[in-house]
Amino acid sequence: MKKKKILAALLALSMMVTGVVACDELDEGYDDETEVTESSEDGDRSAANTASPLKMTVDKNSGDMTIARPKSAETPMADDGSWTIFVYICGSDLESGNGAATSDLQEMCSATASDQVRFVVQTGGASEWQNSYASNEQIGRFIVENNEVVELGTQPDASMGDAATLASFLQWGVKEYPGEKMGIVFWNHGGGSISGVCFDETHDADSLGIREIDSALYSVFESMTDRFEFIGFDACLMGTAETANILASYARYMVGSQETEPGSGWDYEAIGNFLADDPSSNGADLGKCICDSFYEACANAGEGDDVTLSVIDLDKMDSVVKAFNSFAKSMYEESENTTVLTSMIRGIEGADNFGGNNRSEGYTNMVDLGGLIEACGSYADGSDAISALNSAVVYNRTGTRHQGCSGLSLYYPLSVEGSTELGVFENVSISPFYASFVDRQDFSSSINYNADAQQGGDEGSSEASAEAYYDEQNGLYYFVQDGVQYCYEESQSQYYYYDESSDAWQEVPASDASSCDHSSQDYSNSNDDTGYSDDYWFDDNGTWSNECEYDYDDNSGCYRSRSVKNDHWDYADNYSQTGESPNITFLKEPAIGADGTYGFTLTPKSVRRASSVYALVYQIMDGESEAIMIGETYDINCDWDKGQFEDCFDGYWLSLPDGQNLSTTIVDMDDDYIIYSAPIMLNGVDTNLRMKQSLADNSIVVEGAWDGISDSGAASRLVRPINEGDKIVPVYMSMSLVDENAVDTEWMGGEYVVGSDFEIVYSLLDSADFLYAFCIDDIYNDYRMTDFVEFNVDDDGNVSYYEYE
Repeated sequence: MKKKKILAALLALSMMVTGVVACDELDEGYDDETEVTESSEDGDRSAANTASPLKMTVDKNSGDMTIARPKSAETPMADDGSWTIFVYICGSDLESGNGAATSDLQEMCSATASDQVRFVVQTGGASEWQNSYASNEQIGRFIVENNEVVELGTQPDASMGDAATLASFLQWGVKEYPGEKMGIVFWNHGGGSISGVCFDETHDADSLGIREIDSALYSVFESMTDRFEFIGFDACLMGTAETANILASYARYMVGSQETEPGSGWDYEAIGNFLADDPSSNGADLGKCICDSFYEACANAGEGDDVTLSVIDLDKMDSVVKAFNSFAKSMYEESENTTVLTSMIRGIEGADNFGGNNRSEGYTNMVDLGGLIEACGSYADGSDAISALNSAVVYNRTGTRHQGCSGLSLYYPLSVEGSTELGVFENVSISPFYASFVDRQDFSSSINYNADAQQGGDEGSSEASAEAYYDEQNGLYYFVQDGVQYCYEESQSQYYYYDESSDAWQEVPASDASSCDHSSQDYSNSNDDTGYSDDYWFDDNGTWSNECEYDYDDNSGCYRSRSVKNDHWDYADNYSQTGESPNITFLKEPAIGADGTYGFTLTPKSVRRASSVYALVYQIMDGESEAIMIGETYDINCDWDKGQFEDCFDGYWLSLPDGQNLSTTIVDMDDDYIIYSAPIMLNGVDTNLRMKQSLADNSIVVEGAWDGISDSGAASRLVRPINEGDKIVPVYMSMSLVDENAVDTEWMGGEYVVGSDFEIVYSLLDSADFLYAFCIDDIYNDYRMTDFVEFNVDDDGNVSYYEYE
């Protein structure tokens, strides 16, 4: 976290010494040239601009997309060369617990004085404020200009997560404080395209969804003659294509981060200085300043690795959306082939993603847009979409961890979180073909296939691996005859049989080939057919229309979206993972080999239904009635071409200095490092310990404690340092080894008090008994977990497996 120049008390003292008015002390005597009056705050609904809701339509057959947006007269609302930046500060725990909003207000005050630059601020959403002027009992409005902060009035307490609260602020603000150029900054937590931004801790973490932002801006836009120069998010994860698509109706530029932001956020002193020095700057110029000053502050505080901040030219978003829609049409059509779908999903899951997205920290399901397009590029031409995207991202800064990210994210369900989330996705989706791609995968997840129909026998059995399967891409026919698994290679007119003893395919001698008959088999189940139809997305004329209809609410002076009952996604609520996916079967059952390694071989069809393979490791506790999960490992030799997988686990693990193993999840990895997360209690509070391991020397750097994604969908901005005297208790999930019907429970380790030289240990596991099982994820959000084998590690680091009984 970057250090603020001066804390509130120190700033007040220093200002008294130097004779300058302190920002944290309200200036009652400030005489603003603009007359401040109480307005009706319902805006002028007959303003000189035409306004209509964003409407997107797509023809199913041609894929052609039309986009209609609200239009302004493009006439500045002032002609004095001034800048007004409206800052919507939802303080939440960032302020009540850390004073982050107060620090940023101080930064605004510290900027170079200028009559042409002002910050107009609304405060709310915090249970406590670390200054003398904002209140937790009402909405506050202030102006920060020429090193002074002035209260402009208060409003009754209201949720900062309500569109009407935002609309009221902006309607009042653009009327009383118009600038030749105007911007908006949303200040708080963010959660991405689904959960939105500005989570009000005094109103049950109510947040502004991006459609609520749309309705609020639409309410304001009627009384404006010009668009906002920029709209920015000093918040996590809001640099998304769905957000940019909505904001393109109301602003010229967007500034947002794909990844989480450090709690210190943007540098408002740098922003104020930049505009004071050159008020003629446009949104792109200012956006570059925001990105550079943000990155530099984070880097100076040692938090630069995770930084992502982009400036988006919103005038180019129509081109991005149309090009992506054309790409998504090909993507959707090609993915009807299940083998192609598998390849796409593996690629998407391997693309850069943001905001945790793991079992320990939670899911935001935000994936890099450029990475998603490239992941499917072998089957759908994404060159136009990439070109349009690159043109729209006029500037971005990234740390080492996200080098190469494209500048915008897109929702993709790495983990299916239920019908509510998917319903929001539908409401903000930028393409019906992409929505259909997601819908088909999730629909297939929910029905989970009929095992008998799809697999031809009891699920998980050897017979289940015996169904006939045609690999169209490679011209290979797989079938079982007389209990033997055969393969026929069409191009060579050659038969092969699977020899389990050698775990390899062997040629069938020519003398025996006449007894094989691939043509008599039924290959109808080679491509998955779940009965999915995309009719939902198009009307009887083959047209998709994504228009969120708003009704004007006279009571709040704000447009609100209509409540529409939609049960399309209900299937997602009825889905649960089985751990026994019928899509995963074995040519060679998991077993300990003669060389002591544990491995298996998938059927060719299962290889083309599997998205990833990893292993879970458990430690058997005293009494041998339960085991705790100490985490996951990707130390597996994977030969996807042959479908062969075997462990290469070396017995090393991460632990606290007192020897307690940590229950680690791999968050990210590349050729240079691995990022781990482990659930802990830090001084009695649930959180996650983030650690970075160098692959060059296996050294471990403790990055701090991150709370992850809250139940409301907000991403934590604070990575708290681990300090001497802190108390850490590792947290595990425990499973019963004696009652298969028992529910997994949380299990707490012992308390460890951090010393002066705290380091995470990476060493061989102690000579205890451990369990190991493979997990094979399928492309339909289920998985197959193999039987456990037991292992131990000797003093020389040798890992020995044996059958678990």
